[in-house]
Amino acid sequence: MYKILVVDDEPRQAELMCIMLGRLNIECIIAYTGEEAVKLAKQFLPDVIIMDWILPAETLTGNDAVQQILSEPLTYQIPVIACSAVSERHQVMAEGCVDFVAKPFRLDTLLDTIRNYLP
Repeated sequence: MYKILVVDDEPRQAELMCIMLGRLNIECIIAYTGEEAVKLAKQFLPDVIIMDWILPAETLTGNDAVQQILSEPLTYQIPVIACSAVSERHQVMAEGCVDFVAKPFRLDTLLDTIRNYLP
């Protein structure tokens, strides 16, 4: 069974994504902040991380969380897919993400993107 860490400050969005992933027999872990994402990435070592790029600045932004995850010896190899309504593909790719899915996303697009990075 694959593990995916979904990071989104909107609980409904994260839960919807996890319901969809659960139908594919994928274990889903949810983080609502950038700090929580870094902690859970180290704890669970997911196969893929789906990162909301716009997270509240009071904690770590999506970019900050990605930078910390990619700088950790335990987690640097985990593919991070940015998911955002306002960022652009070239911006998130320059920051270390392997791919980008625009919100609102289509289920088939999200799943195809995730499948590209599963081991």
